[in-house]
Amino acid sequence: MERMLPRETCWLLWMLYLTTIYLTQTGGQDCRYIFNNSLLTTVSPGIFGTPGFGSRKYPVGRRCHYIFIGKPDERVEMKFTKFNVQGVAPLCQFDYLDIYAEVSDMTQPHIDTPLLGRFCGEGTDRLPNLIISTSNIIILDFYSDFDKADDGFEGRYRFINDSIYNFGQKKNLCDFVINSTEQRLGYIVSPTYPGMYPDNLHCSYTLVGKIGQRIRIKFLDFSLFQGGDYCPIDYVLIHDGGSSKGEVIGRFCGNYKDVVIYSSENYLSIIFRTQSGRIDSLNADNLEGDADFLYNRRGFNISFEFSDKFVKPAFSRAGGDHIQHIKGTACDVRISSKKRSFGTLTSPGYPSDVPPNVTCNYYLDGMRNRKVLEKVSISFKDFEVPGQMPYCYEGYLEVNLKGTLGVGAFDERFCGSLLPPNLTSEDSRMILTLDTHKSRSSRGFSSTYQFITDFGISGHSPEDGKCIFLYISRSYKEGTFNSPYYPQEYPDNTKCEYIFRPAVSERLLISFHAFDLGRTRGPCHSSDNILVDQHDLKGNYTRINTYCGTQFPGPIVGALGQEVRVVFNSRIGSRHAGFQAKFEFLNTRLRKCGENITSFGGGGLIKSPGSPEKYKSYSFCQWIIKASHRKNNILVIFEDFHVEGKEQEGAGCKNAVMRVYQDLHQPGKELCGKQENQFFLSIGEYLKLEFVTSSRALGAKGFKITWTEVHQTNPLTGSQTSSGKNGCRGFTCKITKYCIDESLKCNGLPNCGDSDRSDEEEGCPTIDPVTGQLGPQPGKFEVLHIAVGASISSFFCVILVVCGFYHRKRFRNNPKPPDNDQVEVRYVAASSSNNTADRLLAVDHAGENGSHKSSHISVHNTTPKLPNRTPNQVPKHIKNPSIEKISQCSSQSSFSPSLTSNQSPKIASIPRTSRTPRIQKVSIV
Repeated sequence: MERMLPRETCWLLWMLYLTTIYLTQTGGQDCRYIFNNSLLTTVSPGIFGTPGFGSRKYPVGRRCHYIFIGKPDERVEMKFTKFNVQGVAPLCQFDYLDIYAEVSDMTQPHIDTPLLGRFCGEGTDRLPNLIISTSNIIILDFYSDFDKADDGFEGRYRFINDSIYNFGQKKNLCDFVINSTEQRLGYIVSPTYPGMYPDNLHCSYTLVGKIGQRIRIKFLDFSLFQGGDYCPIDYVLIHDGGSSKGEVIGRFCGNYKDVVIYSSENYLSIIFRTQSGRIDSLNADNLEGDADFLYNRRGFNISFEFSDKFVKPAFSRAGGDHIQHIKGTACDVRISSKKRSFGTLTSPGYPSDVPPNVTCNYYLDGMRNRKVLEKVSISFKDFEVPGQMPYCYEGYLEVNLKGTLGVGAFDERFCGSLLPPNLTSEDSRMILTLDTHKSRSSRGFSSTYQFITDFGISGHSPEDGKCIFLYISRSYKEGTFNSPYYPQEYPDNTKCEYIFRPAVSERLLISFHAFDLGRTRGPCHSSDNILVDQHDLKGNYTRINTYCGTQFPGPIVGALGQEVRVVFNSRIGSRHAGFQAKFEFLNTRLRKCGENITSFGGGGLIKSPGSPEKYKSYSFCQWIIKASHRKNNILVIFEDFHVEGKEQEGAGCKNAVMRVYQDLHQPGKELCGKQENQFFLSIGEYLKLEFVTSSRALGAKGFKITWTEVHQTNPLTGSQTSSGKNGCRGFTCKITKYCIDESLKCNGLPNCGDSDRSDEEEGCPTIDPVTGQLGPQPGKFEVLHIAVGASISSFFCVILVVCGFYHRKRFRNNPKPPDNDQVEVRYVAASSSNNTADRLLAVDHAGENGSHKSSHISVHNTTPKLPNRTPNQVPKHIKNPSIEKISQCSSQSSFSPSLTSNQSPKIASIPRTSRTPRIQKVSIV
C-alpha cells in the first residue's frame, strides 16, 4: 500500500482541479465526486449530496460516483440526513444508491468489492443509521434512469482515527492476539463499531494472561442481529481457553449490557461471526432484504482486564466430577448429584477472609428423572459473614429452597456469626448466594451437604432412598399422599408403601381426589395398581381391596386403632398421571351406624342413615348379618339405591360407596350411582354391608335394602336338606328356587331376588279399590274365569242393545191408533217359584159403531191375588206411575166402569177410529 501511494497521489493530483469541499459535475452524463482528506483544505465533517440537492431534483439518466478517501490511519464515518430516491425497496428497479464500505484500495474492481447495500425510496429509516468503513475508503454509486426524478439525498461525513480498532497483535482485518504483558486492560470493538457491521465477517480475539491470572470481560455495549434463540445468523462465541477448542462459555446475539464473564484460567477466546449473504437486496426473492437496515446492528464494545486478584472458585473438599465451576462466572459453583452424593462446601478462600465485592452462587442439583428424585439438605459447621440480622446491609448469604434466582426470590437470609439452621430444598435444587459488596473481612462459611432421594411425597421416610412413608396420628391428623412426582407422571417399575398408624380410639379415612393408573382390560394384578391392606390383631395384613385403571376407589375406613398400608406398584415401561389422596385420623367426627344382625330364619330391611333425609358426610355404617344355620345363606336385594357417583372409567365412587362382602375374607364389591333390583347372595353364613362417605360427600336419596335368610335348592329337582315340600319347609321361590321362611310371604318386601316376586304375588291379599280393605288374591285360573265371564256378558249386552234399538224403531213406524180404540191392560203374575213375572199387555180396539162415543179403561183382574214373594224375590216396578197404581188396585178388587176420585184418577175419554183390535204380548223380566 505504501509503495502504491505516490502513483495514487499523482492520479489524485491530476484530478485536483475537480475537487473542493463540494465538487461540481465534470460534464457529460456521468459525474464523479472525490473527497480526499489528504487534499482537503477544510477540516471534516463535510456534506455531500446529489447534484443540485435542495434547489432542484437530481437529473435523470445519470451515473454519479462519490469517493471518500481518508489517511492511512483513518476510517470514513458517514450518516445520511435526507433521502428521497425514485424507486421501491428492496428491488429498486428505477433509481438507486449502492454503498461500498469494504474497499481495500482504489484499484479493487467493483465486482470484487462487497456491497453494503442498495437503497431507494423515501426516508432514512431504511438506511443504516451510521456507516463506518473497514479501511480508509468508502465509495457511493448513484444511478438514475431517464424517467422520473426525486429530491435526491444529502449526508454528512467525517474522517476518524482508527486506533480504537487496533489492539494487541493484528493478524488481518479482525484477527487479534492480546497479551497481558503488553496490555493489562483495554477495549475490544467490532470492526465497524458503532456503525453497522458488514456481512461475512469471521473475527477472532485471543486473550493470553500470565499463569495464575484470570481474565474478566464486560459487555459495555452489545447489539447484534437477533436471528433466533440459538443465534444462527450473527453471534459472538466465547470459549474458556486460548482457541475455539476450549469449552464454550456462551453464544450471544441481540442486545446485552453489563454482562461480566470470567475465564477459569489465563486464556480466553472471542469469536465474532456474521452470516454470509444475509444482506442481499438485489435478490428479487428476498422481499425482506431491507429488514437488516431497520435493525440497529452496531456491533459490540467489550472491556477486558487481566488480574491475579480475582476470586478463586470454592470447591467441595470431597472433590469428584460432580463438582464444577460454572464457566464464565467469578465464583459460581454447580454441584450435581451422582445419586446420594455428599461433601463439604465452603466460601471462597475459607478459612481466610472472603474477598470483598464478589457475588458467588452455589447451585446444588439433585437427580431428577423418571426413576429418581432427590432433594438436597445442608448443615452449617462454621459461619461468619459481616452484618446484623435481619437486614444484613454489609453482606449476606441467601438461601433459595425453591431453586430460583431473582430479586427477592430468597427464602432465608443470614449474616453475623450465628449458625443457620439445617435446611432442605423443596424440590431437586437449592441455591445459595454469597454477596460481599459492602462487607469487611470475614471468615465466610463452611457447610456439609447431602442429596436425599425424594419421591415428591409428603410424610416421614424411615429409610432414605426407599419409597416408604410413615404417617402417625400424633404427628399428622390429616394430610395428603400421592404417587411419585405427582402431578407429573410416576416412574415405571416402582413400588411405594404408605403406612398409617391411628391412635387406639381412632379410625383412618382415606378418600381419593385424583386417580389415573392407565386404562386396563384385564385383572388389576397385571396392571399398575394400588393395594390396600389392614393390619389385624394377629399381626398380619389382610387385603381390603385392589384398585387399578381410572375408576376412583370409594372412601376407605380402617378398623378401630388398626394400622392400614397402601402399596403402589407400577410396571416396567408404564407411566401415567398417578393418584392423590387425603388421609384423616378420625374419632368423634365420624358418624357411625349399623349393627350386627343374627337371623332366626327370617329377614329384614336396612335403610340409609337419616332416611328419608339425605345421608351426610363422614358417615361410616356396617351391617354384619349372620344366618341361623351355617349351611344357610344371606340374600340382600337393593330395592331402592341412589348414592352419588358412577361406576365407570374416569368416575367411580370417590365420595360415597356401598361395599358388599359376600365373603368376609375377600374384598367387597363397590356400588354407587343408581341401582335397581341388584341382589347378592353370601358365600357362607355371613354377609357384610359397609357404607362410607368422605368429607366431600354432598348427600343423596340413599338406599333401602332387603335381607333374607335362604336355602339354595336344586333348580331341576328342588332337592333341599330340610324336610317339607320339595325339601323346603317354608316357601319356595318360583324362579330362583330359594327356600325362604313362610312368614316372609306376602310381607310387602321382595325376598326371592333376581326379579322373582313370587313371594308377593301368589295368594297374597290385595286392597279393594272401593272398600279399601284387604281381600284374597285371586289365583291364575280364577282370573281366567273372570275374564271369560266378563267377555260373554259383554257380548250379550251388545245383542240386547241392538235388539232394543230395533224394537224401538219398529214401534215408532206403526200408525197411530184411532182415538176410539179401547186399551185393556192385564197383569199376569208368575208363579211364586220364579224370580221374574210376565206381564201381558192387551190392547183391545173396539169396533167402530159409526159415531164417536166415549171410551174408558177397563182393568180386568185376571189374577185375584198377588202371589206370595219368596225372601230372595225382588219386586219389579212399573215405570209408568198411573199404570203402577192401577195394578196395585187390581190386586184388591174389581174396578167399576166409573171411578170415584177417592179410588183412582179418571182418564178422559178419547175418541178413536174403529179398527180391528190388536193384541201384543210383552214379557218383562
